[in-house]
This record gives sequence, C-alpha cells and structure tokens, in this order.
Amino acid sequence: MEPNVLSLPQLSIAPLEASELEEAAGLIHRCWHDTYRRELPAKLLSQRTLDYWLDYLGERRARCWLARVGRRPAGLAGTASNCVEDLWVAQRYRRRGIGRRLLATVTDDLVARGFEYAQVGCEGFNTSAIGFFRHLGWELIGTEPLLGLVPGRQVEAMVFSTPLDPARSTGTASVTS
Repeated sequence: MEPNVLSLPQLSIAPLEASELEEAAGLIHRCWHDTYRRELPAKLLSQRTLDYWLDYLGERRARCWLARVGRRPAGLAGTASNCVEDLWVAQRYRRRGIGRRLLATVTDDLVARGFEYAQVGCEGFNTSAIGFFRHLGWELIGTEPLLGLVPGRQVEAMVFSTPLDPARSTGTASVTS
C-alpha cells in the first residue's frame, strides 16, 4: 500500500499579463513594504500605495515576468535596457530557488535581446539582496550616495554586474518545473 502523498504545486514563470496586474501589484506592495518599512521615512512609505504599484507595473508590464507556485503569485522580475529593475519574492517563498529562477528568466531575455552584461542595483541596507547577488557571483562595480532618500542618513546605492553567456539562453521566457 502506497502512502498518501500530496503533490506540491509547481513553479511556473511567464510574462506578466494585463489580467494579473492587480495581483502582481499586491505582491510588490507587500514585498516592498516588508523590505523597506524599517529603513525609510513614513512619508515615503505612505506614497507607495497599491495604486502606485499598479501604475508602476502598467508602464513596465512588457518586460515583467510573474512566478507562481500553483495559482499563488510568488515573485516578480522585470528589466529595462540591460538592467534588472525588479526582483521580488514573497517572504513565504524565499530560499526556495524562485529568485534564482526569475533572475535566470530575465537574464535569458537580456541575452536574447543582445546584451553582453546585466546590471542590478539595490540600497546598501538591503543585505538580503546584496547577499543574493554576491552568492550568484555578481560583481559589485560601484556605489553611489542616494541623497535625500532617508533624511539625516547617508544611504548607498550598490550596483552589481555580471557578464551574460549567449550559450545559456533558452530562447523562451516561460519556465515550468
């Protein structure tokens, strides 16, 4: 007799659809506030509403991918030019390879569009992001003060870069495992 085994929902990554904007905006809203609520002034936090993220994603949707675990949104990544502008994974899905898979999806897209290098930035207090990119071998290529982001405190913008390998590209932005 075989034990009862529940199958786990599968991870899927696909381009962000217009019908998914509200779900994706909610995901970023929660992730952004979880990441920055202890670091940024209340005024700036209050400006990043769900409507803000809906507008933000609406302008960038063509270069965004949504990760789902089963039917639940688990993460989102997006690019502009050769930069990874967004990489968000919901707290409950971190440390499961979703960020790595999203990053692979967007860098495959950058390779397909002919870029040789990718860049990403984060604030110096975002130690999780810094550790993630360093763990994956991204090189810190510069820092710059973010003036006025946090009154009375200097915050550094960290910029990482990595070469892109055209042989690695899958040629598709949709991933299922």
